[in-house]
This record gives sequence, C-alpha cells and structure tokens, in this order.
Amino acid sequence: MSTTARADLAPLTSMRGIAALVVVIYHFSGGFLPNLDLAATTGLVSKGYLWVDFFFVLSGFILSHAYADRFSDTVTWASFRAFIDARFARIYPLHFLILMGFLLLELTKLALIHLDWGQRVDRPFGDSTDAYGFVLNALLLQTSGLQSYNTWNGPAWSIGAEFGAYLLFPLLTILVVRHGGSLRLALAGAALAGLWVISAEGTDLDRTADFGLLRCAFEFTLGILTYRAFLRLPRHLLSGSDPLMLLGAGILLAMHFEWPDVLIPPAYALLILFLAANQGLPARLLSRAPLVRLGVISYSIYMSHYLVLSVIQVMARALTGAGVGRNLDAGLSVLVLGLVTLVVVLGSNWLYEAVEEPARARVKGWLARIG
Repeated sequence: MSTTARADLAPLTSMRGIAALVVVIYHFSGGFLPNLDLAATTGLVSKGYLWVDFFFVLSGFILSHAYADRFSDTVTWASFRAFIDARFARIYPLHFLILMGFLLLELTKLALIHLDWGQRVDRPFGDSTDAYGFVLNALLLQTSGLQSYNTWNGPAWSIGAEFGAYLLFPLLTILVVRHGGSLRLALAGAALAGLWVISAEGTDLDRTADFGLLRCAFEFTLGILTYRAFLRLPRHLLSGSDPLMLLGAGILLAMHFEWPDVLIPPAYALLILFLAANQGLPARLLSRAPLVRLGVISYSIYMSHYLVLSVIQVMARALTGAGVGRNLDAGLSVLVLGLVTLVVVLGSNWLYEAVEEPARARVKGWLARIG
C-alpha cells in the first residue's frame, strides 16, 4: 500500500474522543441531572446516541486501514486467528473489568441495605443486573437477541456488536477488494436499506439489544467501503476544507432539528472520507496533542462513564435518599456535569495507562501461547 494511502489519521482519532464525550453528555444529562434537560432544547443531545454510529463507521474504516492487506486475496486460519486475537485483546479486558466493577456495585448495594444505610438504593440484582444478563455480557452476547434490553454496563452493548462485526471483517474485505464497483454499490445499498428497515423506516436508530448487531454490521460495512473509496479517489477531490466543514455543519443541523436518523451514518462515512484526506485547518486543529490523547483514551471513556454515573447515584441515594441531581438547579447541574466529565476523563487516562494497554499486551501474549 502506498505511503499516501497510509495517511496520518490523527484527526480521526481526535474525532473518536469527541464522539465519546458527546455520548457521556447524552447519558449524564436528563435522568442523572433532571434539571439539565438539554434534550428539550436541541437534538444535539437527544440524538447523542447517534455518535455510537460514528464509532461503527469509523471502526470499519480504521480496521481496513490496518488489516485490509492481510485479507485482500484470501483468508487463512492463521491470519483470521491473529486478527481476532488482537481485537479480543483490544476490547475484552477493559470490558470485563468494568463488568466486575458493576458486580461489586451490586454487592455494595446489598451491604448498604443490610446495614440499613441504603433503604432507597435501587434493588440489587434486579432486571438490569441479573445473572443471565451478566453471563451474556461476559460472553459478548448482549446484542444477540437473547435479551430484549440492555443490562449491567448499558453502553457495552456496542462492544458485543463490534465483536460480531470483527468476525465478518475478513469476508467483507474480500468482497470489497476482489470484486468490482457493482458489488460495492450493492453492498452500500444493502447496508443503507438494512438501516432503514431496523430503524422504523429511518426514524429511530437507537437499536441496541434487539438489532444492535445488525446496526453495527451495516455501518461497519459502510466504513469498509469508505476506506476503499479513500484509496481510489484522487486526493485533490477530497483534501479541501470547504466540503468537510459543510458536512460537519450539515450533520450538526440534522441532529439539532432531529431529521431522520438514517441520514446520519452515510453522512459520517463522507465526513470520515474527507477528514482522512484533509490537509487544511480542520486536520491541523484535530491533530493537536490534547485532542489526539482524548481519542486515544476514548474507549476507556466510553466503557467507564456509566459506572461512574452509577456509583455516584448509589452514593447519593444511600446518603440523601434521592439522586444526585434532584435538588440542583440548571446552573449547578452544568457545574456537576463538567466536574463529573472531568473525573471520567482523568480516570480514563489512568485506566488506559494502568489497565487497558498492559492488559492488551498480556492477553495477546496469553492467546499466542495457547494458540
């Protein structure tokens, strides 16, 4: 693959971090801070779940950037096993650690109730934290349709969906690389049609435990196709900043005015395509070290933020009998939102250094030894 094709994708890393922060704000406003109902003001918050779709499209693009050469001609068991081992080592250790954190939180609820300190704490090991859901999450089957709602670490539904897409990646790569434009167009059309079907005719893509695996697979396919376009299209058609800025503004407007959800994933694909090739001001701004670092730790941000929220709520209910945001006005809610988000970012930076990266190396080594 050419040097040009192996472009610096730091801006995409930064965008992943920004998307993770938007998901945090989406989960932290509203129910957690009921007097900061940003969703009533703008669809930029109420449609925050759509930034998970950005992750899915971007994942297909980035994995193609990193692995497409290995599967462009054929798939051997050795190459497939090495790919899956690497992806499992990437996502599973932190996923399992946070899952165990939620288990510890449920045990803490039991202890609080036993000590008569937590009579208003939510019932431990309820419908969203039962043993069956724990097993499904541990086995990455939380989007398999075996349970109709999210359990334990709610945002982790997407990790099960991503792993399913990883299993399809070599086959999809062969289809995209070895066949002509007609098949690629057919794959793109099938992916968009599939999104239309599972999203109530394009209106609601917030499908998780039920159709989350399909949602991810369709958008993952769009990401693979987008990378193929990135390799084939002339750079001068993609590197300008004006189309990129218009796309970004269009996506934000579509979310703000709550246009049909199905418009967003293909718009993300175009945004990624233009941003990957951009050499102008947007790329330079998104290549700043703090933003790139935010993208580097984005997986830890995404996986840990719901546990932080849950711990704060349990503590608040045990101490005051109510959720943390009940008695906060809008101004104080904004302050709490900022402080808790900062805690998540700083904690995620520690998680990345102390857990995510060391565990990835250890799990890869362990899988290599047993392989």
